[in-house]
Amino acid sequence: MRRVVEGTGGHGKSSFTTRFFAGFATGFCATIATHPLDTLRVRIAVSGGDATLNDVLREVGQKGGVRALYHGFAATMVGAGPRLALGFGVFETLKADMQETETYQQHPTLCKAVFGYMAGLSGELIIYPLDTVRRRQQAMGDGTPLARRSVLGALTMLAAEEGIRGMYKGLALNLIKNPIATGVSLTVNDTIKDMLGPYRRKE
Repeated sequence: MRRVVEGTGGHGKSSFTTRFFAGFATGFCATIATHPLDTLRVRIAVSGGDATLNDVLREVGQKGGVRALYHGFAATMVGAGPRLALGFGVFETLKADMQETETYQQHPTLCKAVFGYMAGLSGELIIYPLDTVRRRQQAMGDGTPLARRSVLGALTMLAAEEGIRGMYKGLALNLIKNPIATGVSLTVNDTIKDMLGPYRRKE
């Protein structure tokens, strides 16, 4: 019988560094594939809904080509790794600290959902300014100084011109949507792993 340690591929307990870089690599590959679509969605949204996909593609082609489709990519990637690391770190830490308590024993799924929401909330609060920079760069293209700056330069410029309030503009809705999505994802993932655990140990 071969025993598989969860999340390690049978090579022992995974470290925080391993989880961090695995999550970052996952986000990197997914973002490369989907970022152009996200940029097009943002461009259509800021046009007021009048522009069609062909109109936006034509405009992008005239003002920068493929490179223009990746405006905001750096801000997305700088935020993706820490967000995933914070999410899994907070979730796993809370679960480890609380799993011996009576509340967790009686309501494990509910507790995991709460831990997942708190994980998503912490990541959202810390990473949101990067999302603001990403959206601005995607929407504005090469037309403004903000779009032509590096991530750090864009953050500094945004903070100087609009302050903390500008960096967190639109946060309220995200504090409802994204942490809930994170909580559901982590809870479902962890619950399914628990359900499949006995089958894996039989292999």
